Amino acid sequence: MRLRFLPVVLVICAAVFVWGSTATTQESSPTADAGQVPDGGTILHETSAPAVKITAPVKPVKPHSYDIGNDRILTLSTSQTMPDGMSSITDYDVLVLNYSYGFTDDLQFTLTFVLPVAVLGVLPSLKCRIINTEHFDMAISGYAGVLLSLFGGLGAFAAGAGLSFDYCSDAVCSTVVSLSIKPGIAGVGFNSEPLFSLASGLGSAIKVSRSVKILVEVEDIWGFSGRKEDNYGLFTLNYGVRFFGDRFSGDIGFVRPIFTHDRGNVRFLDKDYQYIDYLPLGAPWLSFTYQW
Repeated sequence: MRLRFLPVVLVICAAVFVWGSTATTQESSPTADAGQVPDGGTILHETSAPAVKITAPVKPVKPHSYDIGNDRILTLSTSQTMPDGMSSITDYDVLVLNYSYGFTDDLQFTLTFVLPVAVLGVLPSLKCRIINTEHFDMAISGYAGVLLSLFGGLGAFAAGAGLSFDYCSDAVCSTVVSLSIKPGIAGVGFNSEPLFSLASGLGSAIKVSRSVKILVEVEDIWGFSGRKEDNYGLFTLNYGVRFFGDRFSGDIGFVRPIFTHDRGNVRFLDKDYQYIDYLPLGAPWLSFTYQW
């Protein structure tokens, strides 16, 4: 009686053994797949690991908020330069026109024209950024040019150099604080005694929205020569607002004289001084830049 069920028990045990062996093989080789060999057996193949894609780092593209007018505050020059291969035209108060070109990301050439109303002037300049980090930039610059009268009078010449330091909030200087120092020499007529000058200033362009910046700067201009009566200094507060987009930048501001310093004598300029009674906010300053 007991032997009658023995074959059935052996078949069940064999089936359980085969099923258990197959499950164990699959668990121990989760990445394996099966392939057939000619004799009907089964051979396991290892599946290759997924490929890892390695890409070289690329230079980041300037974002939409990049300000094409960031080579200046309002009147002060900063350490920023134009991108490689880009050109721009800037108009200052209608009568002064700039053409700029970026030879590299750190070298900018500018040609300034004074439009021929009473005088005609040409002033080429070059700016080279010698330090360029995420937060700190430094540039040197130089300029030289002439100013000719259209009525046959004597011409004038000017030349000088510049040094500027910038602290930026990010890699594209969305907000910047800039210090500028510019010594120069000028004269009326090439045989006249030259007038030396030293212009220095501290300013900031503060980004307040996607396309708007607040501009503020203080500037001191000092001129002196061999004659004491020619020594003269002027301290100004300049302020305004900038609107900018992908290809353009426009500044609306004022240049407000605060005091003069003549041979150590400081005189504050109140409403009774010359035009300040009529322009208490200062002289209007307008500029527009288009880049391509």
